[in-house]
Amino acid sequence: MPVFTDADTLRPGFSLAMELLCSLPPAPASVPLSKLVSDLGVGSQAAAHELIEELRVAGFTIHVNNSTQGAGRIVSVPRTGWLRALEAGQRYWMAIQENAPDAAVSMAADAAPPAVAAA
Repeated sequence: MPVFTDADTLRPGFSLAMELLCSLPPAPASVPLSKLVSDLGVGSQAAAHELIEELRVAGFTIHVNNSTQGAGRIVSVPRTGWLRALEAGQRYWMAIQENAPDAAVSMAADAAPPAVAAA
């Protein structure tokens, strides 16, 4: 069952590919592809792969790998591409949300990459 209403999908600038990008964590964290399929309501992993390919064509680096912990296929943004993905996600979020400045600040705080522990 799709999580987006007609009101969502009819907003100017709405993009399922960008919604997927905004759902991805920076590596080494990842999200199961099956969860993205469910959360985005796209119906199949093939449909999610089409969205990932759309993002790749747009210049984003998206990693899809096999989980070593039984989660199936997992998806993430490599750390080298995280800042670009985060900034694009913030621009997208601001363009489609009613309370854009508050939403963008919240998204940035929620999606910040984990701190690297000092050696």
